[in-house]
Order: sequence, then C-alpha cells, then structure tokens
Amino acid sequence: MKKKYIAAFGCLVGLLSCEKATVEPINPSAISYNKNVQPIIEAHCIECHLMGSESAELFDYDHVAATVVSGQLEGCLNGDTNFVQMPTDHVLDDSSKNIIYLWINQGFQDN
Repeated sequence: MKKKYIAAFGCLVGLLSCEKATVEPINPSAISYNKNVQPIIEAHCIECHLMGSESAELFDYDHVAATVVSGQLEGCLNGDTNFVQMPTDHVLDDSSKNIIYLWINQGFQDN
C-alpha cells in the first residue's frame, strides 16, 4: 500500500513540474532572417551545407541569399524537378516552408 502512495506522489510531482510549452505566433509581415529563417536552416540544412560543402553552402546570410537569387532555395523546398528535394531525409513542415517563402517574398533581408 505504501508503494502505491509513493508512486502516486511521484506522478503528481512529475505532472506539477511540467511546464506548458508556449508557441509564439509569428507576425507574417515581420519575418526576420535571424529570428525565423536561420533557426530553420540550422535545424534542417546546416548539417550538410557547411562552409566548404560541395553543395550549396548555407552557413551565413550571404550564402543563403545567393541560393535565393539563383532560385535554388525555393526550387529545393518546392520539389521543383530542376532541383533535388531538400532536406533529403525528411520533408520540411509547411509552417517552416511558409516562413522561408514569406521571408523571400519580403525581399529576403538580413534582419
């Protein structure tokens, strides 16, 4: 009986110690490279696209902007037949793609 109380107490402590995750909505009119785009690239792209990579380098703003100008970034995200779908090991979620598309449509500023 004592073990049940200890287990119940442990579960209660565990539940009370959990924090509710909050997701801040993104203002679509104010997409920032540093706040919104760079974290997506770091999480999904940078592993294969570091400095000196044989494929497109995406380690800083200038290199990412160059892939925008060439059409490569959108082509890879869209699955355009002229480009290899990126990332190759999974499909980027629509929310992340939309953030990148908004940033590009807003002039892909270094902000």
